[in-house]
Amino acid sequence: MIGSRVARSSLSIALLVFLALPSLNTASAQAPTAEPSLTRIGPYLVNIRPDHLRPYIGDELIAVTVLDAATRLPVGNASVEIQALNATTRLQGFATALNTKAVPEHYTAAVRLDSAGVWELTVEISGPLGNVAVPIPPSEIRTPSQSGLGYLIFSISIGGIALGALHLWRSAHRRPQSHA
Repeated sequence: MIGSRVARSSLSIALLVFLALPSLNTASAQAPTAEPSLTRIGPYLVNIRPDHLRPYIGDELIAVTVLDAATRLPVGNASVEIQALNATTRLQGFATALNTKAVPEHYTAAVRLDSAGVWELTVEISGPLGNVAVPIPPSEIRTPSQSGLGYLIFSISIGGIALGALHLWRSAHRRPQSHA
């Protein structure tokens, strides 16, 4: 009887570990990043960093650094907007990039690219030194494809959870057998 409890406990623990393994994140060492390169655009030094890592429908993060070109001091009181135009469907939109008092020269915006196609983005900076517009290289946004493998893995995981729950439920409701 004790042996079967140990076996059931071991099976339960093994099932939980098996289900938890895919969700564990692993850390990886990264090389230190260099200071972003700044480009002179009118009276400003500007660095624009779009996030093209995920070329699918959704939010695209854009970080903009704005400095005074003459003094290299932060320009924290500028208005920074990202204009978006889908060249395929002609949909338009915009996002306002915001900064913080802690790092006034860094502006960040999440631009909603909600349809597939080629998106043309422009960063417009309006500040005390003047107004400039900086185009960003176009982004091709795709509709995510359906994955049959993902569906299979999801189904197997749900099946494993259901079988594990059934096993635990049956084990808990099983009557102890008397040995006569």
